[in-house]
Amino acid sequence: FVLNATNSGIPSLLANGPLLQKIYIPSFVPCVASIVAIGVQSLIELGIVAVILIAIGNVGWTWLVVPVWLALLFTFVASTTYALSVLNVFFRDVSQLVAVGLQLIFFLTPIIYPLTLIPAEWHGLPLRGLLELSPYTQFVEFGRALLYELRMPGLGPLALTLGWTLAALAMARFVAVRRGQDVSEFI
Repeated sequence: FVLNATNSGIPSLLANGPLLQKIYIPSFVPCVASIVAIGVQSLIELGIVAVILIAIGNVGWTWLVVPVWLALLFTFVASTTYALSVLNVFFRDVSQLVAVGLQLIFFLTPIIYPLTLIPAEWHGLPLRGLLELSPYTQFVEFGRALLYELRMPGLGPLALTLGWTLAALAMARFVAVRRGQDVSEFI
């Protein structure tokens, strides 16, 4: 979801430039619309995963918290993507750089492997601690705990996930106030 939503949302302002120049639409609308489209697709995919988990009997009360986790994830992705989308209007190579960066982040985030597989320390570097600093790691670990491990993460992971979401929302608000109002003039 993160990869697809970000890669489709960043060029959305440039793609909708003529429309933004003709009528007034808030600059976040094209970006959020493309993320909602990817979000619907991801919800269908999550529904398929849920059916499989139900079929194998991996269901628990923690599934009730999944909508909160999804709302935090959507807000985080929409906020960061909007900020990058506005930046892409002024610096046209942002979308290509972010696409490469997201591929690197994908392999550094414990999506296809558990975080416990990473050594706590490697050549004096706190490797696992560095990976835990990533907001994507926090979201993945939070979702994994809810869906697969059927346990509620502690208040620490919840606070970190909420903190990253609020920081991204503040950044998006800052960008909207600073540069989002006049973005159609630079398209």
